[in-house]
Amino acid sequence: ILMQDIYMRGCNWQPKLHYGTFDGNGYSIINVYISTNYYRDFNYGYSVNDGCGFFGASNGTIKNLTLENIVIEAPNDAKNIGGIVGQALEDCIIENCHVSGVIYASENSYAGGLAGISEMSYHGSSDVKYSSSEITIFCKSNCTAGGSPFPRRRRLPQRSAPAGFPDPRLCGAHC
Repeated sequence: ILMQDIYMRGCNWQPKLHYGTFDGNGYSIINVYISTNYYRDFNYGYSVNDGCGFFGASNGTIKNLTLENIVIEAPNDAKNIGGIVGQALEDCIIENCHVSGVIYASENSYAGGLAGISEMSYHGSSDVKYSSSEITIFCKSNCTAGGSPFPRRRRLPQRSAPAGFPDPRLCGAHC
C-alpha cells in the first residue's frame, strides 16, 4: 500500500510480475520511465516473457493508483505493452486506476493505455473498473493499439515521433 506520492525522475523502472493486491491508496507514482527488459518468470507456469508496463504481468488486483507522465520505450521483443500492466492475466482486476504519458511500442506488438492485452480462459478473465488512460502511442510498425481499457483489434500505420519531439527521459511525457 502506498502512503505518499512517489517521484521517480531519473529511475529506470524494472517491470515485475504481480500477484496479490497492490493498493495505491489514492496516491500517484510520477515520472515512471521504462526501457529495460520486461519481466520473465517461468517459475509460476505463466508464459509472461513479453509483457512490458509498470507491472510486466498480473493476475492480482491493482487499485487506487495513478501513474503520471509514464514513458515506456518498449524493448524490441516486448509484445504486450500497457501503462499499468503489459499482460492482464486471468483474474487480474484493475480498479480506480488512471495513467497518463506516452508509449513507444515495439514492432508487431499490442499496446494499450491500461493494459497491453487481456487474457481469458475457462478459469476466469481480467476486468477493468472505474479506470482511465490518457496515453499517446507511437508504433514502429504493424502495431495493434487501442485506448482504455484494452487494445482494439486494428492495425495502425508505421509512425515515429514528430521531428523535434523532446527526449522523454529528460522531461517526462508532457514537455
